[in-house]
Amino acid sequence: FVSAGLVALSAAAFQSAIADDSTGPKYWSVGATLRGFYDDNYAISPSQKGSAGVEFSPTISFHVPLQQTDLGIRYTYGLYYYQDRQDIGDNAFDQTHQVDLWVNHAFNEQWKGRVTDTFAAGQEPELLNPNPVAGVATPYRISGDTLILSGVLSMLNGAVTHAGQVGREQTVESGNAAAQVCALNVLAGIKAALGSLDRVKEFLLVNGFVNGVSGFDQSPQVINGASDLFVKLYGDAGKHARAAVAVAGLPKNATVEIQVTVRFA
Repeated sequence: FVSAGLVALSAAAFQSAIADDSTGPKYWSVGATLRGFYDDNYAISPSQKGSAGVEFSPTISFHVPLQQTDLGIRYTYGLYYYQDRQDIGDNAFDQTHQVDLWVNHAFNEQWKGRVTDTFAAGQEPELLNPNPVAGVATPYRISGDTLILSGVLSMLNGAVTHAGQVGREQTVESGNAAAQVCALNVLAGIKAALGSLDRVKEFLLVNGFVNGVSGFDQSPQVINGASDLFVKLYGDAGKHARAAVAVAGLPKNATVEIQVTVRFA
């Protein structure tokens, strides 16, 4: 989705109306917008933000003007192309559908009322493929309404995104970004286990492990990259109990590993 923080430039726009005659009321209207934009809030990955793109949004509206009431419905289709997503080989297109309904009524010259409603559906962004679990462990276990996920590393498309120890090869900031990658892999694992991220009711526990140099004491700041993302996406339901510890090493020399437990419906 195009965020509120984007910087947009209008490339072209047109609108036309179809009426029964040139002097009568216009029941139908058809329009479309074509524009280029740069979205500086859009994250291609935790380490790459911002993308140029093109939006095409055709709209069709129908309304019935009565003596004191106006009834209307409008459908808008949105097609968004992101250049940077194509450059890294991902699906470059997002789609949205929106239906607006409204009723305007004039009770008298002084008092008027308006009721509106909007229904919107967007293409769910494709999540990362969950990391394969090494050894005899399974990706997850379910007990009642509790989903226990195996640990996930800072990996993307089968490759480690952040390798090495924080305090040597990595900084606290890059470790925080590694934790964000882990969080995205957690979400992919949740979706694989439950079928939908909407089934999550609350995050119960996050165990975070940071590949740090001897004496490293800033593990909480690193694991905040994952915790903050869960809270941003789920609000209070994303808050959780947590452990954030430094360890001498992790599989594949990854910088961060996290293990998550959630409650679902």
